[in-house]
Amino acid sequence: MSLGTKKSRQSSLTSYKDDVDPICQALLSGISVLPPEIWLRVFSTVIQVPDDSDPEADHPPRMPILTLASVSRTWRTIAIRHCSLWTRIPELNLTEWGMDTIRKTRKLLKLFLERSGELPISIRCEVDKRGWRTGPKVARETFRMLIDQCHRWKAARIKMPIRFIEELEPIRGRLPVLSHVEFFGTKSTVKSSGTEYVLDHFSDAPSLREAIVHTRYIFEGVDPAFKVVLPWSQLEHFSEASFSGRSYSDLVKEQPQNLRKLVYKVQHIPDFSSWARITLPNLEKLRIRVGLPGPSILSHLDLLTLPALVDLEIRGTFAPVDPLYPKVLALIRRSGCSLKRLGLDGFNTQEGAFSSILALCPKLAALDIANVESAPLDMLVLDTGSLTPIVPGLKTLVIRSRKVEGVNSIIDSKVLVRVIKSRTTGIPGGGPGQIEPLREVSFVWDDDEMLHLQLALLELEDETMFFHETRPESVVRHLAPTARAKLKTKIFYAERSLVDHLNVKLHMKLSRQLKGLEQVSLAEGDSRVLTRTGLPYILCRLSELRARQIPGDVTFRLRSRARKLCEKWKPFLLQDVVSLPYRWYYLGEGVARLKWNSDDQDQAEDWANIVGVREWEKTPFATLRYTP
Repeated sequence: MSLGTKKSRQSSLTSYKDDVDPICQALLSGISVLPPEIWLRVFSTVIQVPDDSDPEADHPPRMPILTLASVSRTWRTIAIRHCSLWTRIPELNLTEWGMDTIRKTRKLLKLFLERSGELPISIRCEVDKRGWRTGPKVARETFRMLIDQCHRWKAARIKMPIRFIEELEPIRGRLPVLSHVEFFGTKSTVKSSGTEYVLDHFSDAPSLREAIVHTRYIFEGVDPAFKVVLPWSQLEHFSEASFSGRSYSDLVKEQPQNLRKLVYKVQHIPDFSSWARITLPNLEKLRIRVGLPGPSILSHLDLLTLPALVDLEIRGTFAPVDPLYPKVLALIRRSGCSLKRLGLDGFNTQEGAFSSILALCPKLAALDIANVESAPLDMLVLDTGSLTPIVPGLKTLVIRSRKVEGVNSIIDSKVLVRVIKSRTTGIPGGGPGQIEPLREVSFVWDDDEMLHLQLALLELEDETMFFHETRPESVVRHLAPTARAKLKTKIFYAERSLVDHLNVKLHMKLSRQLKGLEQVSLAEGDSRVLTRTGLPYILCRLSELRARQIPGDVTFRLRSRARKLCEKWKPFLLQDVVSLPYRWYYLGEGVARLKWNSDDQDQAEDWANIVGVREWEKTPFATLRYTP
């Protein structure tokens, strides 16, 4: 490069710098003159974003406010001066793995407690016996740092074994601002001595409005008496998951006038025969799930009057003769309420009761029913020409199949297709304004193989709705179910044995299944069969397993090949998801979803729905499978 050329370029860069400098200075000066109140709003928004740190990581959760305070001197000054930014206290983890970072956690606790001033705080704490035994003195001292500030607790989430419950003694009567509490009891080894364990440390909390108590699996091998005492009359939201359901009895008998949400998940239910009638005037959501056969819960429904109820869900094991639907109908009539969401187990043999429920709930937007027969399902077909169509605002439909005496139930695909078409493509453009299109149908089956059979029958029932398949999809239709079954059986479930790791023929079969998938070209075909059968989900889970956990992985690199297949298919799967009028999602074992296309999702969300996520408890699968 000649000297003249260099000088020319230097001159050009100098000229460019002269042009850009005023713009940069203007931008920087604009940021620098922002008032602290604006920065406070920005910082407050940032720290409210839920923390998605890996709960199994070997480091404390990320603290956004610490990052913000490290950017510049101005930001640090603003962050330190505003106590409200420090009220979300870092989680105290006194578990086996948490004790490794206990000293760093103590420093963070002290820092946040000091900088939050005297403002109300939110705390989270988890204790287990192994972590406590690792360093009992350090653990107790660290835990007391939170206990000493209990007069400032506004929200508290505590997870600990019942045997450590005495550590909560100092908080008794010192909770003036506590409005939300969650207590999760972890397993404890106790002797069956007839001793009653009592959690009454939150009973004197004048501001308490929301309480979640989970004590279902706290004892190993025995079921000693356990009692929870809370200020029942002032609660607005109570959720219980327990073995005996004693807390529910105490709450309902108190008849709190401001109670709005009640979730009751219990193994054994108490005897309701001697109860008086109960009215909860402001209860909007009632969800009941019983583990053992649940007919006795039906007599309890006769005692309830719930005029504000809009969300009702009852789960349990009911026989065909159990009058679940008539009992629910009587509750709705007696209460004068109109439901927006209804979820019922039981066997829908009372068509008259079901049709009456639908007629009394014209604003119903979500319906969740099990083992539905053809006649009741046919009632959901939308008549757009009627002046009073049945549930015109129905947006989500969940259909469950529960085994009855070991026999799977099959849904009438022809009727279901009629229901779906009448509420999607069958809605005329100029129809009544109150009609809402059906957005999604979820399928929850006890048997995963029967689920895929049902979905295949559904698509075969009406190809004008699901479109004719192209030639490449014929290969996929034949290959996908076989590959899914083979990979799922030998990779994820108990059928995999130690012998499988030595079975070379099995390794070769698994490799051939992947090779068959690798040879499929999706560029010209429709990939919906892959999403319906859940193959992307299976392959993604396969790629996430640990090394040497999969039979044949060392020889045939099954994990890396599964990951490459997902990457290869991704653009075609996303393209077809957008182009088709509906989307199939396989959410997990026995759970799938048919979702009508909309423009409110981006590719990242679509892909997450197609392949699922590792933390299954964060997905719709957990909500559908383990409701409430």
